[in-house]
Amino acid sequence: MAGAGPVLEVELVSFEEVRRGTARLGRVELRYLVRDHREVFVSSAIEVEREARGPEIDAVVAAIAEALVAAAERLAEETEAALAAPNRQP
Repeated sequence: MAGAGPVLEVELVSFEEVRRGTARLGRVELRYLVRDHREVFVSSAIEVEREARGPEIDAVVAAIAEALVAAAERLAEETEAALAAPNRQP
């Protein structure tokens, strides 16, 4: 959806379990950009991993969920900062 205001475009690149030795982790990676019809204010990627608290699939799912929450929070912070930047033209 596009209009006169800023647009946030997000691509979910990964949403997965990662194994490192005996460790199991949840991993989420997002690519995003904030733009309007004239310019791109910011374009970046966010990658978050959270270690599972155990080897069971429920623990891995919880780790992926925690990584998703952390990535979403970081996305909100970075988007807010991009829109509040002093050199941004309204």
